[in-house]
Amino acid sequence: MEDDEESFSPYAPYKPLVRKLVGGTLLTMQIGLLVSELAVPAVVVWRLTSSTGNHVGFDPLWVSVALAALLAIVSAIRIAVLHRWGNMFIAATVATVLSLSLVGYVNSCHFLVGYESWLQRRMPAPNPSCCFVLRFSRACQLPRHEDKP
Repeated sequence: MEDDEESFSPYAPYKPLVRKLVGGTLLTMQIGLLVSELAVPAVVVWRLTSSTGNHVGFDPLWVSVALAALLAIVSAIRIAVLHRWGNMFIAATVATVLSLSLVGYVNSCHFLVGYESWLQRRMPAPNPSCCFVLRFSRACQLPRHEDKP
């Protein structure tokens, strides 16, 4: 009889409510981070199609990595609280992989590199071998120096 009295908590009736509120808050954070993670490749594609420059004031790769890390932390906390994976975790994983792969590829081709990274790389021109994949980019549509007489 003593074990039942010791294990009783005055907060026991509130545990499902707290779990539901925390789960809802984490879901809201997860959705916000997911939208932000998907906005980075959208901005990258918009910038590639609208500008001929290959460097920007911020580094989209590091922004995408930071958002992916925050999304992973929030997803892990949500899984720990709710004790289930959920569809949002799968959507977040797919969006993060797609975002990081696109932004990483664009960065490796010297398109949309952060200004400081661009200076450290000795101000390279966009890689012309990437123009096959990124042919919609305005930088790929410029005449190349070797084409001039």
